Amino acid sequence: MTNDEFRPVELRGVPLALAGRSADHFATLMRELALVDASEDVTAHRRLLALSEDFQEKYARLGSAQRERAEAAVAAGATTIDLHYRVPPDLADDIGRLATLLAEVDDFCRNGELVTLVTPPDLSRYREWVFEEFRAQLRESATPREWTERRAAPEAEEEASPSVLATIDIDEDLDLEGTARVRDLISQCLENGVTDLRVDLRRCEFVDSVGISLLLTTLARLRDAGGSLILVNVSDAVQRTLRRAGIYDLLVRD
Repeated sequence: MTNDEFRPVELRGVPLALAGRSADHFATLMRELALVDASEDVTAHRRLLALSEDFQEKYARLGSAQRERAEAAVAAGATTIDLHYRVPPDLADDIGRLATLLAEVDDFCRNGELVTLVTPPDLSRYREWVFEEFRAQLRESATPREWTERRAAPEAEEEASPSVLATIDIDEDLDLEGTARVRDLISQCLENGVTDLRVDLRRCEFVDSVGISLLLTTLARLRDAGGSLILVNVSDAVQRTLRRAGIYDLLVRD
């Protein structure tokens, strides 16, 4: 495809804080989906992972300059930015597929089948605005519409739920097999309303990247709910792994 076949898309007034939270939520979701065993069926989990990889291969380079501009704007203390893209028209179809799959995965989150929280309302509205801007501008040559919080209906305030503390003992290493079993245990705790979770690792001597992903996903879920995740009785070997990964201070309270 030549550069002449690319089309402009402009996102006006992108809220940088909201965009950052949206990116973090998606990254957390993808980490968990990578843990889910979807081998029995071609589920939304597997299809979303495949589509995400396809997006990275096809579009990551096209959006890199705008990501760098957004990061520079955040560093400079800006709150909004206008982003300008030139993308292939086929992106509209891919975004439609992505929107459908994210809605399916949100149902898994809503039903408690994933540790990750369902997309919060403000992030959902932001995501829908981004998708609609790309779709309308690519398919209909529509005039860009600026983001404004006034587009969103105010959310009713919910009463804060009381904190619920629980401790779970990990009796195995957090490798591929062990993490799958521990994930089910954590999911059960969250389903039962636990907001503050202590994980005792006295019998765990090894944590790999899969285990780290589960810990980070759980941390994000609990923090979104106003809670916390703390690891206790961490062995020297696991401490070294967490320090190398740069997450020791996030998870361990000395």
